[in-house]
Amino acid sequence: MHGTNLFALLDDPIDGAFWVGPPFPSALWQGIVASREPGSPYVAPVLGDGGLVRFASNHASASGPDGWGAMRLAFLQYASDPIVFYELASLFRAPAWMTEAPAADVSPDMRFMPVVTQFQLAVDMALATTAPAGYGHSYFGRDYVEPWVAVTAPDSWSAADTKRLMDHCDSGFGIGCDHD
Repeated sequence: MHGTNLFALLDDPIDGAFWVGPPFPSALWQGIVASREPGSPYVAPVLGDGGLVRFASNHASASGPDGWGAMRLAFLQYASDPIVFYELASLFRAPAWMTEAPAADVSPDMRFMPVVTQFQLAVDMALATTAPAGYGHSYFGRDYVEPWVAVTAPDSWSAADTKRLMDHCDSGFGIGCDHD
């Protein structure tokens, strides 16, 4: 995510951006998560009133265009995606997401163990795209739809249009809507 030049952006601002499965080394993603509202989950951060940045997952929507500012940034990330939530420091201390109640797609039996957790997370990263669609780094087509609508706010788009596109993804025949 180093492709956005701040000075170029000030000269010609973008309307929005939508990132899926942002990799843990991303300085932009790390800065946004570090700025989350106190008490908001590490894997589902809330920033201010949600007017600029929103997060979606396989269990939460970025919701519609209401309440957005002039620029819209959305992230689709699964709590079970080790590409997003890997932390180098997990060799000796629990990653931030393990210090909170587990998200719906993370096993409640997951426990931190120095060195062992780091090894497990490294293996999880290597296998992240082999997970079933909707888990790990295997993003399910239907989960793209609501954040895309929230960021782009297409003219004359309705809830029925969103449902129809999600159903199309569920059928397995939509472009970019592949799933196992």
